[in-house]
Amino acid sequence: MARPQRGATLVLVTLMALGLTAVAGLAADAGAMYYKRTQLQAAADAAALAGARGLQDGKNVALSEAKRLAAANGYALPSKDVSFPKGSRVKVRLTERQPLLLAPLLGTGEPEIAASSGGELHCVGQSFGLRPWGVPDADFVRGQDVAFKVGPGDGQRGNYQALALDGPGARVYFESILYGARRDIKAGDLVPTEPGNVSGPTQRAVEQLIGFDRTAFEPAVKQGDKAVRIVKLALLDPRSYAEAKGRSEVRIAGFARFYLVKATSRGDVIGKFVERIGERTVAGTAPQYAVRLVE
Repeated sequence: MARPQRGATLVLVTLMALGLTAVAGLAADAGAMYYKRTQLQAAADAAALAGARGLQDGKNVALSEAKRLAAANGYALPSKDVSFPKGSRVKVRLTERQPLLLAPLLGTGEPEIAASSGGELHCVGQSFGLRPWGVPDADFVRGQDVAFKVGPGDGQRGNYQALALDGPGARVYFESILYGARRDIKAGDLVPTEPGNVSGPTQRAVEQLIGFDRTAFEPAVKQGDKAVRIVKLALLDPRSYAEAKGRSEVRIAGFARFYLVKATSRGDVIGKFVERIGERTVAGTAPQYAVRLVE
């Protein structure tokens, strides 16, 4: 009678061993999946930050930089898995199949591990350089709505208040919106206009400059030049601007700080008057940009 008991014990021990093996396999697979997910997330974060830094030079560079960093970490990043929710933000998604120890026994395939991350380019220091718009001088009142640049139908003899402070061309104009003019400009200087509406570069640059900043007028004014939305603009001699035709030179009458509200698809740039600037020269400098991870 002892032999059947020994046989039953052997079966029980075998089943327990199989169970323990399965539990160990599941633990190993779970650990491997967690480790792979951690690796993917780190690579996605690095790619998103690299892409955000690349946004300073446009979406094509941002895409290239995100793919380069993903490859440096051992992962392929298809272009379809890189998106741009906003002008100052890039989002990436990385995926990879994970081999499992128990997959052959259970007849299951290799699960897909995924990680996503977002990177954002934001301004951490405001430029002291002028933005490339000229506002005809007038008796402004604090908080008054002002058109930094006008759209079609509101221009003056082919000009829409855009200025070629650092030279002609849409690309130079775009960079001057983001970083401010590089040159020093004095009251009384003659500066060239940037004729044409240039609505596309205007809207893209303003959206990238502002990013997700939602600071209202009064809090921004209290922050001064550190606020993203506080910009310095040239005040134009009204007669000089009225006489300009096509690419012409207009005379600088002075300078003022304004609060940047928005740019529209038709090329308008809207803001509010803050205050006149007493100094007769505005130095050309550039802001410092930084990147951060976002959801």
